[in-house]
Amino acid sequence: MIRYNQILTRHSNRGEVFNDIIGLGITSLIIVKCFMLQRTIERIHVTNTKFVVPEPSYTLIQREDEGAQVYAAVNTTLATLENDQRQLFSWQLSLILELRTEDDKGLTLPEESKEIEPFCQQLEIDLREGGNAIPLARITWRKTRELLFRVYNPVQADELIKSIIEAETNPRPFSYSIDPDEHWKLTDIYLKQFANTKS
Repeated sequence: MIRYNQILTRHSNRGEVFNDIIGLGITSLIIVKCFMLQRTIERIHVTNTKFVVPEPSYTLIQREDEGAQVYAAVNTTLATLENDQRQLFSWQLSLILELRTEDDKGLTLPEESKEIEPFCQQLEIDLREGGNAIPLARITWRKTRELLFRVYNPVQADELIKSIIEAETNPRPFSYSIDPDEHWKLTDIYLKQFANTKS
């Protein structure tokens, strides 16, 4: 959805931020982004629904995609949320770190895991501040680590990640996107199998 952010972050460690944007219709993309985020702000302001966000509880699931193993630590407490609670977090943020190592099972080597873990933990803390996001999953696949979050205010999340890009504090290059997903269709692959645990 927010394509220009993906372009920028792919070069966040290489000093080539502006070189690849020319000719990609960036103006129209920014207009679309601003329109979508403004509509979300208006919707958020008219809701009075409040609830206590449950603490994450992770379950490791494993599957295969394009001939490679996928390892996903899924926050299964999200499967218990009611529809009105889900609608508060109607955007999905995906941030994908480009890694360098994996073992014969497709898992990141311990040395690299130690390098990226502080960044992943701090990102989660910052995104969750003020109840703006809920972690959905951490996924390892083909030398990438994808961090998924459900987001309340996409503007706030977008500003946070842009500040990381500007500070160049990320241990690996990354791309990200923030997509509207009011009906949580993007979560089905991870949460649908846990729907029967809903109380």
